[in-house]
Amino acid sequence: MIEREKLNDLNTYEDVAFSLCNYSRYAFAKMNSNISNFNRLPQNQRSHLVDLFLRRIHGTKKRIKINQILLNKIAEIFNSVSILFPPKYILTFNGLDAAHLDSLLSQIYREWSVEGTEERSRCFQPIIDEFCKIYDQKDRSGLRVLVPGSRLGRLVYELSKTGCHCVYNDADMLMIMTAFGFLNNLYGKGPYDIYPWINEWGNNYMNSTILNPVTVPDTFIEPGLKITMEVGNFLTCFRSENCESFDCIITCFFIDTAPNIIVFIEKIRYLLKNGGIWINLGHLSSSLEADGSCIDMDPTFEEIEHIMFKCMNFQKIKPNTDISCGYMDNKNVINKKKYVCPFFVVRKHV
Repeated sequence: MIEREKLNDLNTYEDVAFSLCNYSRYAFAKMNSNISNFNRLPQNQRSHLVDLFLRRIHGTKKRIKINQILLNKIAEIFNSVSILFPPKYILTFNGLDAAHLDSLLSQIYREWSVEGTEERSRCFQPIIDEFCKIYDQKDRSGLRVLVPGSRLGRLVYELSKTGCHCVYNDADMLMIMTAFGFLNNLYGKGPYDIYPWINEWGNNYMNSTILNPVTVPDTFIEPGLKITMEVGNFLTCFRSENCESFDCIITCFFIDTAPNIIVFIEKIRYLLKNGGIWINLGHLSSSLEADGSCIDMDPTFEEIEHIMFKCMNFQKIKPNTDISCGYMDNKNVINKKKYVCPFFVVRKHV
C-alpha cells in the first residue's frame, strides 16, 4: 500500500521529467559560465592553461551527455508510474536545477555504485549488524521495520535481505521515483557509468579525477523481498492506524532534517510497539533552512538524550558509540567533509 500526501496540484510529474531530461542544458550553462570566465583572462594568461583547460572542457561535455542517459531513464520511470500518483498527490517539488540533479547523482553514487561501497559500509553496516544482534534470524520474518528518510532505498534493501518486512518512507519525489527504479530493477541491463562531480569545478586536485566514472548499479534486486513504500512526510503520512505498529524504526542521517526534533522523537515513540527498538546514526547539524515552520533549537546530544530517557521513557540498550563516516563524499577533493556521528540503540519502555 502506498500512502500519498496531498499537495499542490501545480507540481506535476511532467515538470520533474522535463527537468531530468534537461540536465545537460543546466550543466552546459554552468560549464559555459566557466568558459566565459576563462576567456576574460588576458591572452598571455590564457596561454598558460589553454591546453589543460580545453581538455577538461572536452571531457566535461562528453560526460555530461553520459550522465543524461541515466537521467533520461529515471524520467521514463516518472512517466510510466505517474498513474500511481495523480498530480494532486505529488510530493515535495519546488523546481529542479543542476544543483538538485548533481545531488541526485551523488546520492546514486552513495547508495547504488560500486565505488560507494566503503561509504555504505561505514554508515549502514553498523546498523545492520546491531539489528541482527537484537533480532534472531528465526524471528525476523514477522518484523515490521520502518526507515524514514529512506532516500534511494539502499538501507531498506539491505535490511529486507535479513528477512524482515521493511517499509520505505520519504517525501522527496525525485528520490522516491529514482528509488522505485532501483528497487524494481527498472533501469534495464546496465550497468551505467555516471560522473557525480562533473559540475564541481573547484576544490579538485586533478583534472583526471573529475572525469573518472562510477558504476551503477552494483547489484540487482532479487525477487521475494518484503519491501513496501509509505510515501509522504514522516510526520503526516503515518496516522492513528499506524500507532504502535512497528517493531523497529531505523534512522540514518535523518533526525537532522527535523523541523522540530522533539516532534520527531514523539512520532517515533508513537509508531513503535511497546518494547520496540529505535536505532539511529547521523549528525545533528540541521539541514533545513530557517522559516516559520522550522523550530531549530540546535540541541546538543546531551539534550536529545534527556528528551529520550527522562521525558519519553526510552531505555538505552547499548553504550553509545561515535562512528566516523562520509555522506556523498567525493574522495578526490582537497577539502573533504567527514562526520563523527553518534550511534545509539534505545528501546521504547512503557
